[in-house]
Amino acid sequence: SDRPSASTTSPEVQEAYQAAFAFVQAREFDDAIGAFNTFVEDYPDTRLTPNGYYWLGELHAANDDLGEAEVSFEKVINDFAGNNKVADALYKLGLVKARQGETEPSREILNRLREEFPESSAAGLAGDFLRQTPE
Repeated sequence: SDRPSASTTSPEVQEAYQAAFAFVQAREFDDAIGAFNTFVEDYPDTRLTPNGYYWLGELHAANDDLGEAEVSFEKVINDFAGNNKVADALYKLGLVKARQGETEPSREILNRLREEFPESSAAGLAGDFLRQTPE
């Protein structure tokens, strides 16, 4: 869930995150990118920071800025191990690689997701994607 719990996140961090997320909900992607960039700079080490990077990846992918999307998803995967967004970031990174025409790296990432997070909904989506994608 993208709704932080008030008990584990300061109101200031929660407000900043919700303000950025409001741009996503309004489909104002350029404003959302700016807001999430500010969020991750201002709050580099909170429970919501990986969510900020995840949304940056989603937004860049939606804008067809696949290189930036890749950087954002890799940040979640590499810097926030153990966070619940890692499985989703692996899935999205696998899709970005596929869109970039990098079939083998895409398959490797999606198979890694299925091995490391077999119970996640992202692993199920990865399995579906792999079954539909020719080798």
